[in-house]
Amino acid sequence: MPSDALSRFAETIIKQANDIKNQNIQKAAKRNKDEFDARRAEIKQKANEEVRSAISKIRSEASHRAAAVEEENRVNLLKRRNQICDEVFGEAAERLREFTGSADYSDWFSRTLSDAFSKINAADTVCTVVPRDKALAESFGARLTVNTTNSDIIGGFTLESRSMKLFCDCTFSAELERQRERFYAESGLTIEV
Repeated sequence: MPSDALSRFAETIIKQANDIKNQNIQKAAKRNKDEFDARRAEIKQKANEEVRSAISKIRSEASHRAAAVEEENRVNLLKRRNQICDEVFGEAAERLREFTGSADYSDWFSRTLSDAFSKINAADTVCTVVPRDKALAESFGARLTVNTTNSDIIGGFTLESRSMKLFCDCTFSAELERQRERFYAESGLTIEV
């Protein structure tokens, strides 16, 4: 019987050794699986971060390119709008220059000067005109000093009273500028930002 007891003792030791071996294998497998899962999660997180970073960079670059294209288009539209306005108001200026040589201009000048002077009506009133209109202004007969200018006012005049701190600009160039601003506002040629 001693051999039976020894056999059972050996079997028990072998079984315990196998159990310990199996537990160690299971622990090692679990540890390997946990490390594998942790490493996989880390790699997945880094990959997701890299993808998000790449997407963000692509969006930023696309946004910058779109903004640059939009700005270029806006500049081109502004140039074209200004070109159209220059053409329209250049033609208007030419027609006004033609008008200054007509008999109707003299009537307009006298009537407009009378209306403007009635609003200022000061002893120190100065009327400024282009040299060709000096005689028209002097023929008005009111108490005003007539000066000439070489500025391109096209036609018309300015009246100024320093004592009353009044200034009236009835020049064609000033009216063209007012009409240009109105044209920008009302023509539908505005550029939205």
